[in-house]
Amino acid sequence: MTQNYNLTIRGAVDRETNLTVADLENIEHYKLPALDILSFSGRALETDIEFSGVRLRNVLEKAGIKSYDEKIRSRIFIEAVARDEFYAIFSFHEVFNSVNGDSILVVTKKNGRPIDGDSGPLQIVSASDLKTGSRYLKMLETIYVKITNQ
Repeated sequence: MTQNYNLTIRGAVDRETNLTVADLENIEHYKLPALDILSFSGRALETDIEFSGVRLRNVLEKAGIKSYDEKIRSRIFIEAVARDEFYAIFSFHEVFNSVNGDSILVVTKKNGRPIDGDSGPLQIVSASDLKTGSRYLKMLETIYVKITNQ
């Protein structure tokens, strides 16, 4: 499955892009400190997980975010979609213009191992979220760059 897997980036980008897990392995990787995944109610869903992968901003740069003026950049959002239709939403400025963007990863490994089975091969996590489970996405499949209406 991993060998045939593609992460697709489309929408308000310079070019629709398909990246394999091998492509992602060739982008600079980051490792987050051990993290607990918490539901919105605060219940621990997973504990002491070390995530490593590629910053979302670096993945998006592979597709080229179109150049827009500041008014439009403030209306851009990124929609990550999983195979099971779970969504995680990020603003342009959160990803590209905030320290939060440093800890939003397209995850390629958990606890030092590739992600196999029904939860992989790619995930997304925002480690700076207080309730990390709300935007922890398994089976990441597509990333859309969109612009809200006026």
